[in-house]
Amino acid sequence: MKIEIPFPHQEVAQTRTLPGSFYADPEVFEAEKQDIFLKSWHYACPISALADNGAYVTIQILNQQVFLVRDQNDEIRGFFNVCPHRGHQLLEGSGQKRVITCPYHAWSYDLTGRLVAAREGGKSRTLVGSGICLKSVQVGTLASFVFVNLDATAEPFADYTAELARSINNVIPDLTDYKVRESVGYFGGDYDCNWKIAIDNYLECYHCETAHKSFCDMMDVKNSTFSLHDNFIYQFVPSGGKETNAAYSINLKEDALDGHFWFLFPNIIFSIFPGTKNFSVSWVDPVSAVSSLRKFVTMTPDGISKEREAARSRWGLEVLNEEDRQLCRSVQKGMVQRGFDMGYYLVDPRGNLSEDTVRHFHRIYLKWMFPVVSKV
Repeated sequence: MKIEIPFPHQEVAQTRTLPGSFYADPEVFEAEKQDIFLKSWHYACPISALADNGAYVTIQILNQQVFLVRDQNDEIRGFFNVCPHRGHQLLEGSGQKRVITCPYHAWSYDLTGRLVAAREGGKSRTLVGSGICLKSVQVGTLASFVFVNLDATAEPFADYTAELARSINNVIPDLTDYKVRESVGYFGGDYDCNWKIAIDNYLECYHCETAHKSFCDMMDVKNSTFSLHDNFIYQFVPSGGKETNAAYSINLKEDALDGHFWFLFPNIIFSIFPGTKNFSVSWVDPVSAVSSLRKFVTMTPDGISKEREAARSRWGLEVLNEEDRQLCRSVQKGMVQRGFDMGYYLVDPRGNLSEDTVRHFHRIYLKWMFPVVSKV
């Protein structure tokens, strides 16, 4: 499917934003699936979900079913969740298996994906050297999280995230001591907007003073900074130094005080928020041309106050997240208005309130969607 840029190429992601149609056109969304999401890295699960040999987790990326499993040699592997015999789904949910057996015709695979047995005449026939295997997907890990890529030719995760991993480690070197807290880790929910609108909104704090009053009372937004990299963006928002503020209370001696935010193209976000020590991964799943889904998973060290951690998560869900959802919902409506064709960037060379982060995201996007045009 060939998608054209309906405006002069020298304007898009330079002086002007992506066209409004790119945020609402189903054909653009279908092209994004093929050119971005079926070739990029996706969050799968915490490593702790695959702690034991034989432990497995199933996930879905767009319409593709995948499972991850820890094999007998302690390696985490990923496979498409489909039997190569007749296409039946192999596993559901999560659990533990020594052998993966298809519920349709009972073809069986070991934890490396190799076919080891098939039924014949009511008995199981061992197939040695048949060469039939499950089709694998790439697997990578970062900060106790597992990620997958459906494209066998994609850059390995360790290489794709090498500079990002160093940046995170420089800020939080004791991250190996943190554990996933499922009970307070998830929030976000449905966004009535294209996935790129949610990312655009996340990447700039130009709107914070008008839309996020409590966040700005807690943080020194005007002195925030950012750095742009080949495939990620790092943003730093210093603390406002207020123990009592309009968001939630901060312990200035024990808590994380500053905000650190890393965006990894196309839709993964790592963050440290002020408050009880924490590190989160979140992602914006594309659902349709005009809808998306955002989820978070949070890690914390042992010994933190559960009540204060819950207060931070509650503010994130009920205040900050809801403010952003309303903004994104309104912007989505604007993408199809005849009075709007494409937006503008406010670029501040000092950094703090610049939308250069949004422009950089758009430039990376164009490299994936229009590699030939982007090289011109």
